[in-house]
Amino acid sequence: MVKALWIFPGQGGQRAGMLTHVPGPLRQHVEQLLGLKLLDTAQGYQDSVQLQVSITLLQVNQVDQLIAAGERPSLVAGHSLGVFAAAYAVGSLTRDDCFRLVKRRAELMQAAYPHGYGMGVIVGLTRTAVTTLVEQVHTATHPVYVSNQNASDQTAIAGELIAIDQVLTLAKQAGAAKALRLKVPVRRIRR
Repeated sequence: MVKALWIFPGQGGQRAGMLTHVPGPLRQHVEQLLGLKLLDTAQGYQDSVQLQVSITLLQVNQVDQLIAAGERPSLVAGHSLGVFAAAYAVGSLTRDDCFRLVKRRAELMQAAYPHGYGMGVIVGLTRTAVTTLVEQVHTATHPVYVSNQNASDQTAIAGELIAIDQVLTLAKQAGAAKALRLKVPVRRIRR
């Protein structure tokens, strides 16, 4: 019997100031460990390393608080970036290894990600309906793809931003409850 399921989301819900309640010593430890000054700002969260490490820091702090209060998960689940905090929560990763892996993941994403590309999500249409819309827009010069299905009526798309926007517009016209770009920046801010 599952007594406690801890679920860790990925990117998308970030906001400036989300690290306000993270203890200073933990934040400083992570900054020193990674050689990184965390910027808890909207501008800082346009950088994928800043964003992914900060989300993980927030989640690790929450795990630490729950464990300190005597709570333990029976089961964990993580979506995308959230898998790292989930692994930490059950002791599969040490805290420091968790942060090192997340930073490296973000760096690799930055290196592999072309400018002008991103992701979107469509809620309220079937995957088949979204696939039909994607096929109407996709070209070799403006690629867009169905990337994953999160629920029976929630499908993510990925590709060139121009093509994503066209699919999102078509989805709204087709009656989607929600059709929007996801906040998953994977670029590096030049300092």
